[in-house]
Parts: sequence; structure tokens; C-alpha cells
Amino acid sequence: MTERVVLTGASGFIGSHLAPYLQAAGYELHTIVRTQSAAERSAPMGWAPLHICDLTDTKALGDLFAALRPHYLVHLAARAFPSRDLADFSNQVQHTILPTVSLARMLPDSLKLAVFFGSCEEYGNSTPPFFEDRPLKSFSPYGWAKISAYHGTMMIARQKNLPLTWVRPFLTFGPRQKTDQLIPSLIRTCLRGERLALTPGAQTRDFLYVNDLCTMVECLLRNRDKALGETINLCEGVPRTVRSVGETIQSLIGKGHLEFGALPYRADEAMSFFGSNMKYKRLFGSVPTTNFEKALEATIAFEREA
Repeated sequence: MTERVVLTGASGFIGSHLAPYLQAAGYELHTIVRTQSAAERSAPMGWAPLHICDLTDTKALGDLFAALRPHYLVHLAARAFPSRDLADFSNQVQHTILPTVSLARMLPDSLKLAVFFGSCEEYGNSTPPFFEDRPLKSFSPYGWAKISAYHGTMMIARQKNLPLTWVRPFLTFGPRQKTDQLIPSLIRTCLRGERLALTPGAQTRDFLYVNDLCTMVECLLRNRDKALGETINLCEGVPRTVRSVGETIQSLIGKGHLEFGALPYRADEAMSFFGSNMKYKRLFGSVPTTNFEKALEATIAFEREA
């Protein structure tokens, strides 16, 4: 019997890669998006069937799960907006916390495993490497929302004995990333031959190629007994300075002007930020790692064509 997966947030960056990856791995995929406009963005990708459902509408969600009887669920949908703007609190409650805890409450008894996506933002600016049992500390409304969703979801999972895993992906990058995060911003600036004002760039970050993330998620599904009840970092565990990443991108493209030192560091800047993947290795073996330059080249090639 083909195993059935429900994926939320399929119209987002990670979802746009994970959906075809799971299909290629042989799963029967069903995607959930919140609005008609999201469905229209997803439809050209060829994912079928696609369902429109507000995750906070518990009746509609219950009816959908009763009809689908999924074996697995991967929950990506959130307001992935890591700005420190305090005006974003209400949006994060509406689009990150409430859909997540609503979904956890309505998980069907057909599930073998539900994988809920948190974020490395849950660790804030504490001291790395970040282990999964590290006390959580937010420095953005998004991080706060993910921490709140985590505590609410795990409380529900304990009370209802749900087969649930919480994962914390680190800074994921790759083709089709439309946000203004570091790597896509650097690539687009250099491709246009423009200038970009940056901090000195000594701060480190832990980058994960989206193809490797997809491999890790599918590994969790295949090894569900090991994943049950765990909180797991999805990361390479390699700290890279912002400056070294920018200079590599500039070198690969051959143009652009990256003005390191033109901006000051933000208040409470996390100068050292990277995760530990020891738990993932202990549970599942080696971490899939695409060569960083090769991953950047593939991302740049996509942006050139786009």
C-alpha cells in the first residue's frame, strides 16, 4: 500500500522542494494551502490533489482528515518572517501559533508520524552550538511564536499520546527562495552588479541546502520509530561567516559590490550561531551534506535563468 502524506505550507520555499521530493520517493502526496491564491501558485507545479483549508477551521480540518486518512503529516505552514518588528506579534499569533496548535488538536488516529517544523530562531542569541535541550530564547516575534507553538504542540502531544516530532531547521537556502534573507539577497545583488551595504560580516551562521533538508525529512518518515517524541535539529553544524559566504557568492558570479562594514551590527546581534547535529547522527546516521559551493552554484544558476 502506498503511504499517504499530507503537507501544509506547500506554496512556500521549503514546501516547493519537499512536495516533489516526497512524490519522487513514492509517497501519495496531498497538500494543504490556506487560500485560493496559494492554490493558484502551487497548481502549476503539478502537485495533486491540492486542498484549500484554513488550519484554524477545526471542522473543515477534521472532515478533510476523515476523508484522507493520512499516514504521515509534515507541517510547514507559518508566517516565516524573522523581522524584529514588534508590530508582527499579532500576525504571528494568527498565522503561526493558532494554525499549529489547531492542527495538533485535530491530528487523526491514522497517523504514524507527524513532523512539525519549528525554527532555529527558537534558540535566539544564546551560546552555540545549539543542542535540542538548550533553554529557548527568542529575539524576534517569529522566534517567540515558534517557541509558543512548540510548547503548545508538545503539551497536546503528551496529553493525546500523539506520534509527533518537532524539527528545528537552520538557515535553509536554494532555488526559488523569494525572501530577502542573506543568500538570495547576496545572489540577486551580485547578478545585477549592484552595491549592497552590509555589516562587517564576522558573525557566523549555519546554512543548510534545501535538498539536504528534504533528504533529512524523508529519513524521519522512514525511521518513524526513532523519530517519535523527539525534538531534532536539521542542520549542517558548520559555522560560516557572513563575509566568507558573501565573498564566495561574489567570486562565483564575478560581479557585484558587497560593502562590508558599511552598516553596524544590530543590537543583540548573534555573533556566533550554529547548531549541533549530534542527535540526528545518533538517531539516523550521517547527515546528508551537499558541497556548499556546489549548492551555491545551483542556486545561482536558477536565479540566472529566472
